[in-house]
Amino acid sequence: MNKLELNMEYMSLNDIINNNDFVIISKDNCNNCKILDLNLKQFNIHNLKYFNINHMLSAYDEHCTEMSDILLQDIELLKTKCNINTYPMIFIKHEYIQYDTVINLITFDNFIKYLDDASILYDINEKDDF
Repeated sequence: MNKLELNMEYMSLNDIINNNDFVIISKDNCNNCKILDLNLKQFNIHNLKYFNINHMLSAYDEHCTEMSDILLQDIELLKTKCNINTYPMIFIKHEYIQYDTVINLITFDNFIKYLDDASILYDINEKDDF
């Protein structure tokens, strides 16, 4: 997966979601995040933006605690706006998609159709690649 590079010029989570077709927000010690990551390895999703909140907070804390505070506020606003209470947070075409929905699509071989219908570009990785 492509990891979103840390940029000291803060971009709101809402802007990231609105400017990208596929965004995953994860955190440390999250079993669902690990399961999703493993399941998505079979797909090379183009322009996937994936980042870990803990890593971003750690980097911001080292350089600018104000950005950490803004990120935490951003997370809370996003959780409230989209009624999110679990990680990972998955956004496809700017819409929140529940973790269970994505896992079910992958499990029942409907994920490719979902990506095609959403015009998300991807390649299938050979089983040896992941």
